[in-house]
Amino acid sequence: MVLENRPAPTPTGRTDEPDMGTGLIATERYTSPEFAQLEWERMWTKVWLNAGPLSDIPEVGDHFVHAIGRESFIFMRTAPDEVKGFYNVCPHRGSRLRPSTGLGHAEQLQCPFHLWTFDIGGRLTDVPDRQHFVNGIPEEKQCLSGVRVETWAGWVWFNMDPGAEPLHEFLGVIPSHLDAYQLENYHVVDDYVLEWECNWKFAVDQFAEIYHLPALHPQLLEYFDHLATPLDVYDGGKHSRQLIRMGTPDPSWTDDLARRFGYDNGDELTRQQRQNLQQCGIDPDTFTGKARELPPFLARARRDWGERVGMDFSLLGDEQLVDNFHYMIFPNLTLNLTYGSFLFFRPRPHPTNPNKSYWDYQVYARTPEGAPPPRRPATVHGTARNHPELFEALEQDMAQAQIVQESYHSRGFSGILLNSEERRIRAMHHALDQYLYGPDR
Repeated sequence: MVLENRPAPTPTGRTDEPDMGTGLIATERYTSPEFAQLEWERMWTKVWLNAGPLSDIPEVGDHFVHAIGRESFIFMRTAPDEVKGFYNVCPHRGSRLRPSTGLGHAEQLQCPFHLWTFDIGGRLTDVPDRQHFVNGIPEEKQCLSGVRVETWAGWVWFNMDPGAEPLHEFLGVIPSHLDAYQLENYHVVDDYVLEWECNWKFAVDQFAEIYHLPALHPQLLEYFDHLATPLDVYDGGKHSRQLIRMGTPDPSWTDDLARRFGYDNGDELTRQQRQNLQQCGIDPDTFTGKARELPPFLARARRDWGERVGMDFSLLGDEQLVDNFHYMIFPNLTLNLTYGSFLFFRPRPHPTNPNKSYWDYQVYARTPEGAPPPRRPATVHGTARNHPELFEALEQDMAQAQIVQESYHSRGFSGILLNSEERRIRAMHHALDQYLYGPDR
């Protein structure tokens, strides 16, 4: 008998959490250049980081450039089943080999400064006027400097530490939770790189809790239950998850509040609920229940729709067909996973200013089996302002980030006080401290 190699379903049970303390979080962690430098030396250069999707480099010679802090890297497909990573620097005089961002294809890598040439495996192949190097060229030392690369879930991951643990060990429980989504079958359909006026950690914090939802995103109360959101911390605080209940109004969604948003009463299907049913090919008027009774019906509708269009959701539970399974992978990756698409948030530290960061925002969509992938969109570069094409809550989050970062410099603010709904933020700091001040430091 042949057993099909299928991922296990995503676990949804609760887990024990480490003792992460209860004290205030110091604002200097968000504002201090010295703290940012400590992060760079002891954390960023020691952890596995997401570089980009394998789908960006399908053919041998395809490559993309990714930057983190002051470093720039080239990730190159060197064989059908091999990807290598190189520091984006020529060993001759230190010039960049490729621009700091973007995709490309090359049969070789050539430095634009003096035309030193390397094959796609990083080996030096040509030096103009070689005879002028009277002492010779140590060929073995003049290849491109490599960086450790592994792949998982359709992405390239890298680590600057040659002695770091393997990727799967670093990821801990994450593969066992996410392999059921078959993320390698999703494709980028939106791609932004935006400069935020805040530290990279606040760009993580902003999506680590929904305690702020009623105040900052009141328009979402008709579709999110912000109280029924189980939180779990994994692997000593390194990774975490929040199950955001969707498809049903918040407990605060009363008749009076519903009327403020243009509905007759709180039992009426909301606009988002009606849209979700229409996306499954169902006339919303055929649903006769109340708004809070929709989730089981919606789960069945999405499962049936998947079968009709050629998307197998058999590995996903009903919760996953309705709710947002929201994961944070240390240090800087957030995934908002739903049944047929997910959002990807990846803040990166600014090279010199701890009060700024770069925020990579991508939308991934799953395509039906056998369908061609969508065309890869161009990357939009800009600031965290004036992007009406993004959904409203993101614009609200980006505006709030700058306000808070400025307040972190105030003499009137003594530190960050976190409640139990915000403990994923504390978990991130707890994990960060293991790199900065742990027993091996």
